[in-house]
Amino acid sequence: MSEGILERIINNFQNRVIEGRGVVKLEYVVEFIRALQMHEYDAHIVIQGQNGNGKSMLMLALLKLLDPNSIRENKIVYAYDRTSRLIKMLRDYKQSAIGIDEGKKFFHYKQSMTLESIVLTNMIEYARENRNCFVVCTNSCNRLNNNYRNSKVQMVIWLLDRYDEGKVKSYALVFVGNPALEEEDKFLLNAFTNLYSFESIRCVAEKLPTFYGYLFLEDVRSVVDPEELNIYRRNKQMGIKQVADEYMNKLADKEKLLESKEEKDGRERPKPKKEELQEF
Repeated sequence: MSEGILERIINNFQNRVIEGRGVVKLEYVVEFIRALQMHEYDAHIVIQGQNGNGKSMLMLALLKLLDPNSIRENKIVYAYDRTSRLIKMLRDYKQSAIGIDEGKKFFHYKQSMTLESIVLTNMIEYARENRNCFVVCTNSCNRLNNNYRNSKVQMVIWLLDRYDEGKVKSYALVFVGNPALEEEDKFLLNAFTNLYSFESIRCVAEKLPTFYGYLFLEDVRSVVDPEELNIYRRNKQMGIKQVADEYMNKLADKEKLLESKEEKDGRERPKPKKEELQEF
């Protein structure tokens, strides 16, 4: 029997990695995503890992390679953005690349039954023919809601650690999910539960059928220019200020309510009777 389209896409990616002796280059990931886009498959890539390992930098590099104008045109959704902005991007963009800087803001499992999450999930499904790809950053893929993780995400890139010196800045494990089933734990990431050393994580990964190879992330400034990095950092800092201001306003409102309640309680507290005072 001849290969189907999705089987061919996955096999081509796997063969490229085998030719590279287990090393996944950024260009292989880009080819994989573009092939998915071309044939109207879901093209969702999740980058997971500890804060500081380079998730955002890898996201920027992939976005630039997939869509040279994506960073300058601000096709990135930040934690301070509302779901409506992401839905608008899904509606308006075609054959483009969209970055989601904080996946847990939009796809966290605890929010799976909220109106925003339901509308977003439906919109992703309806807008599939627009052939956009999504590069999503999160601390853990397993904390994303089941529907998104199991039915939409095709690849997980787990940035495991970073380096202080040398050309390579950090390294990642690359997983491709079960292509035929939308099953629970389609990337077999539960295999890493209760592992407490980097060596044991690597050893287990290399035995899994979902593991395809290692990605070594170099300085993204070879792909993303300084102005684009500044655009990203400026937008992120703007968001930090915006979120901080919102929280400060909420806390101020809460404090005013407490003060008002205390004043009201003080006014309504009955004065002691004369005979009660005489007891003292």
